[in-house]
Amino acid sequence: MLRATPFPVILLNADQQLTAWNAPARDLFTLNDDTQPNLTALPGGEHLSRWLTGTQDTLEWAPSEDRRYRPYVTPVGEADPPQGWVIFLRDTTEIQHLVRSQAEYIRLISHDLRTPLTSVVGFASMLQQLLTGDDQARPRYFLNKILSGLNVLTGLLENIQDAGRFDPETGFYDMSRTLCDPGEIVQRIIKNYPMPADKPDLQVKVTVDEDVPVFAADTNMLERAVSNLFDNAVKYTPNGSAIDVRVQRFGDEVIIAVRDSGYGITPEDQQRLFQRHTRIARQEFKKIKGTGLGLFIVRSVARHHGGRAWVESEPGQGSCFYLALPVVTRPTRQD
Repeated sequence: MLRATPFPVILLNADQQLTAWNAPARDLFTLNDDTQPNLTALPGGEHLSRWLTGTQDTLEWAPSEDRRYRPYVTPVGEADPPQGWVIFLRDTTEIQHLVRSQAEYIRLISHDLRTPLTSVVGFASMLQQLLTGDDQARPRYFLNKILSGLNVLTGLLENIQDAGRFDPETGFYDMSRTLCDPGEIVQRIIKNYPMPADKPDLQVKVTVDEDVPVFAADTNMLERAVSNLFDNAVKYTPNGSAIDVRVQRFGDEVIIAVRDSGYGITPEDQQRLFQRHTRIARQEFKKIKGTGLGLFIVRSVARHHGGRAWVESEPGQGSCFYLALPVVTRPTRQD
């Protein structure tokens, strides 16, 4: 079975020493049948060893610039720690090329749509300023509906673009850390957020702890993450209920927490919430519009910064979404 497998397969003992492998693995790692090296001694092996402990930070393993694999790890035996591991490496290079091509195509289409959309929004806003008379209430009403729809379309295009360029696996965004104030960013975004007309009594509380530091982050990415966190809370919080936003420092991290008063989320659904295009299939959520990209963008931003994103929730008790970023004080540019 080992010889018949077309993808690289290696067997390790409890000390992470190679004990067996097939021909594709021999070619990939340039193995010699007379030796049994340790996994960490192989090219890219130190990174690959993280899959044994579950501490990997990506889904893909790239031993070189032109090859990508997705590791599948199976422990040997039922003991803890295991007696060894079997690592199966599925070649995903061609798939990644297709995904990148698709992402680039979507980026170009989204960019081309943004230009005429911006013009339409601009002219509609100018027309809105001209319709001020009492006898123009009806045209003004319909124009407001048009602008509302245009704002939704603009937000949709922004999320499609962000999901493609921020994706840690296939994205093409050049991250640049500059000093910024996370408390000011959160307060500004919430202040300027266009609250929906059907939720006039939504209560929003923002708390920024005094010890929250200025730190180095990509301001554009942080703003998009905060916007999506707050937008998600507004969508799922009924009118008259409350949203609580807090920015705090905890150890060496800045944590942004957005707590809603929505329906809550089951543990099963929480596991996949941050995946691309994921929406919960529940009756009460059917009328809520969305693309399932917002939380994927939040987690992508977290990973680019070496941070994390997660949710705490119980059905019927609302949810609290967290974005935690490490406190970095030195501006850098990632090319």
